Amino acid sequence: MLKNGELRKTRLAELSRRYSKALARALIAMTFGLGDLLAGGVIASQIDFLRAIPWAMAVYPGMLSARGAVNGVLSGRLSTGMNIGSMKPSLWGNTEEFWSTISAAFTLTLLASASLTLTVGSTVLLLGGRGGAGLPGLFAVILASMGISQAIMAPTTAVAASLFFRAGVDPDYVTYPSMSTVADFVVSAVYVATLKVYSSGRTGRLAISLAAFAYALCVLILAAKHARGEVFRFILREASLAILIVSVIVAATGNLLVRVETVVRGRTEIYVIYPALLTMVGDFGSIVGSIATTKLAIGTSRPDMRLLADIAPEALGAWTAWFAAIQAFGAVTAVVSGSGSSVEWLAGVLALGGTLSTATMLAVSLGVAVLTFRMGLDPDNFVNPIESSLADAVTTGSLLLALGLAA
Repeated sequence: MLKNGELRKTRLAELSRRYSKALARALIAMTFGLGDLLAGGVIASQIDFLRAIPWAMAVYPGMLSARGAVNGVLSGRLSTGMNIGSMKPSLWGNTEEFWSTISAAFTLTLLASASLTLTVGSTVLLLGGRGGAGLPGLFAVILASMGISQAIMAPTTAVAASLFFRAGVDPDYVTYPSMSTVADFVVSAVYVATLKVYSSGRTGRLAISLAAFAYALCVLILAAKHARGEVFRFILREASLAILIVSVIVAATGNLLVRVETVVRGRTEIYVIYPALLTMVGDFGSIVGSIATTKLAIGTSRPDMRLLADIAPEALGAWTAWFAAIQAFGAVTAVVSGSGSSVEWLAGVLALGGTLSTATMLAVSLGVAVLTFRMGLDPDNFVNPIESSLADAVTTGSLLLALGLAA
């Protein structure tokens, strides 16, 4: 039998192995955040155009959050489904659960667009920021942007999850992080393009309205096809609640970004790094949440405080990867943007704001996983949507605090 000292060494070696494995996997996932600098670059390059539309900047974080929430449901269910064998790592010949999940994601996008319009849109418009569009026009812009993005992201996410799984990479670590980065760029580019078309005149407004109508019609067809399916109804029943919660949260995020925007005028690097910071804090929470939901689903952990201890090595590895990546991206941003900010200044802002955010999101991800599991709900339908939207609000607020302290 092993003595106490040997047992401790064996235990420490196992914890070290789990930490190193999580660090390596999470670092791969976090490197996808480099692509978010492209999303930030899109916004930074169009900042004057966006400022001319009073509600554009307030709606933008909501677009990222809502897109992230829907893709979070899709990524979470695909990752768990492939890990437990209820879905195949393929687009062809897949299970009914797979196709019901894809169809539900399209339907949730319509719901998210409507909710986003009513929460963020109505708040902005009531404050006088009409910018030439009432709620119907705003809904058309949001739904067209979200719908086009969803048409791109749904198959992309499914293919990515399948490729990761076939390559022996745990999709819990990389599917959502990688796809959230791609989604942020797609949403940013599509949103700016949609606004430009809509602002071009009557023909442009008609084109965007028709695109929104076409997407809504496609959703109705998909919903009619899968309406009797238990998986489809289950996802909509549970995830719809999460989407509604997200819509309320993102209203605060939009208002916070408007405040950040007043603080950082002239600091281009903040616009460039902003989507990456949101994504990577969300990625950290998603990695932790996905590991937790998988452990709960297969019964290797229990829905209580011990869950934190069970995933501690993985959580620490993911946080280390996050910190290293965001500091590297911050250095690149400070140098490339050429706005005059020092690398050290931006590093301090990111370290303070990001650490506050990741600590909060660790608690949120585990709390939502435990609470929903205890309630007999599927945590995959709640953890990523709520975590990703809260991460955006928490990160934006933490960034505002850090900027205030660093001013």
